[in-house]
Amino acid sequence: MKKVISIPVIVVLLFSLVSCGANRKIYDSVNDFFKAYKELDLNNANKYVEDDGLLAKSIKKFDSYNDKRKDAIKYWASKISYKINKTEEKNGIGIADVEVTALDGNYIYNNYMQNVQALQFNEKQLNNNNEYGNPIGGDFDAAFLSALENQETPLKTTNIKVKLKKIDDTWKITNDSEVLTAILGGLSPSEILD
Repeated sequence: MKKVISIPVIVVLLFSLVSCGANRKIYDSVNDFFKAYKELDLNNANKYVEDDGLLAKSIKKFDSYNDKRKDAIKYWASKISYKINKTEEKNGIGIADVEVTALDGNYIYNNYMQNVQALQFNEKQLNNNNEYGNPIGGDFDAAFLSALENQETPLKTTNIKVKLKKIDDTWKITNDSEVLTAILGGLSPSEILD
């Protein structure tokens, strides 16, 4: 009788161990992604995102930025914090409940637009991309830095369900639009990728 009872118990224990192992790998992938993104170790972060998604595009776009813009993004990323509350696997899909706190991206974007409007470039200057023979890109960068470093910028906390699928033995994020929006403090990714 004891053997008959112990077999189902062993099966249940083995199933829970396998489940815990999958949950741990999902947790590790999400944690490694956020840690790498926060430190702007983008090559490492890219290992945990599905190819050709918005996260992968934002990582590639970062490489094209000049040093001032990269420094601004580093500052923004340094303010990100996250907490992984729960992970689970259902039917081959990984799910992680994550609380992400970042600088409020819409607040930053609105300040940036106000700063750009205050520059008062005329159409000719914008079409020639210069003002008095000097490139105006530096003015846009200064407007972005000023908006980003505004000490009144509030933090925004977003609760998201990060969805992952296993690709080549690595759990990769598939709902990158929601994840990137949370990282950007609620700002639509189209504002930085277009």
